[in-house]
Amino acid sequence: MRNVLVLLSLYLVLIVVYVLARIYGGFGPWFLFGALICMSLYETATYRSLRRRYAMTRHVSVSRLAAGGTVEITLDVQISRSGWIPLHWLRIEDDLPPKLMVRLAQPYQMTYPWRDRQTTVRYMIDHIPRGSYRMPGAYVVSGDIFGLLNRRVYVPTAGQVIAYPETRRLMGFSVVERARPGSRVNHARSSDDAARVIGIRDYVPGDRLSRIHWPATARTGALRSKEFEHYVMNEVVLILDATKLSYGHDPLSFELALSLAGSFAEFLHQSETAFGLQVFAGQHIDLPVGRGDVNLIRVMEYLAVMQADGEEAIADTLWRLAGLPSQTTVVVIGHTLGSEWLKFAVLAKERQLKVELLITRLPNTSLSTDEAELCDALRSHGFRIRTIHSIDEIDANVALSRQRPREE
Repeated sequence: MRNVLVLLSLYLVLIVVYVLARIYGGFGPWFLFGALICMSLYETATYRSLRRRYAMTRHVSVSRLAAGGTVEITLDVQISRSGWIPLHWLRIEDDLPPKLMVRLAQPYQMTYPWRDRQTTVRYMIDHIPRGSYRMPGAYVVSGDIFGLLNRRVYVPTAGQVIAYPETRRLMGFSVVERARPGSRVNHARSSDDAARVIGIRDYVPGDRLSRIHWPATARTGALRSKEFEHYVMNEVVLILDATKLSYGHDPLSFELALSLAGSFAEFLHQSETAFGLQVFAGQHIDLPVGRGDVNLIRVMEYLAVMQADGEEAIADTLWRLAGLPSQTTVVVIGHTLGSEWLKFAVLAKERQLKVELLITRLPNTSLSTDEAELCDALRSHGFRIRTIHSIDEIDANVALSRQRPREE
């Protein structure tokens, strides 16, 4: 509609200039009238030529990367019709999420195809923050050389970039190195029924029916579950606190917690240790223990999009860990400590869980007196506790834990 109004206005001016030229005569009015005729013909031809169709292909240099990295985006634009007038310019406006748009040097890319049927634009996005970003398409804008007419077309071209939390390479993990000989799971086993039953425990919501020990359930009147030898092994479960109560006023500590979880996940994957992830956020997320590239990608993708939006305190939901197999290593990554942790310490001792508690704090901050006393009480129950202030401390803290397990 705007282009039509511009053309009508141009023709109206042309008529007015013609009338003035007829009235006053002279070289000037008639020269202006001739120039307006040429311009009107050009704008009319351009208006007809703007009805081009476009197709676009997106190429992303890397679709998965660590937060803070750089991605190069390439957009190949195919022009289906040449039109009467050559394309003087094209403006490509990529449809990016706001977090990526603010990192562009300019919000659009210019190209000058003239009579070419294909043109390409490239641009870089630096310092990509953690998250999953979809790129559904881009706008293609074309027009005349005077900027009076333009046409904006949306062209779908899907793409996605996932930025994982920033991680550091761990040189060792004390709990994994303390594994007892023969405690690793046999890779050939694939189900509970293929392992020998070595005990009975209380039923935990989520246990499969095949795990229920019916004779013991009949004797006691309460549900009992089988404990398999297959489950008594050196598994590691990462527990991540993602609650508002913990990180509501400290988002940097939450990013540090995610980096810790990602660093441990990569290390456990490289050491071929079975591991899983449980997150206490807006809903309880339980990624089962597993191995392999698929398991690592699944965990890292959850960490990429995780937000600290849980309403409950983590200490109020730790009862879910009662279903963990005996001898499991639990790495708890959190920010706050409370007296409720002592209940979990008793539960962990009953289940013979090996617990590593990592507390994330901002640089130049330390535990309060009450938290320090609580840490001493938790250590008496077998907890290994460390305070992490920045992602660069991960290697040093892990190395120290093998020599001084009580040092924070």
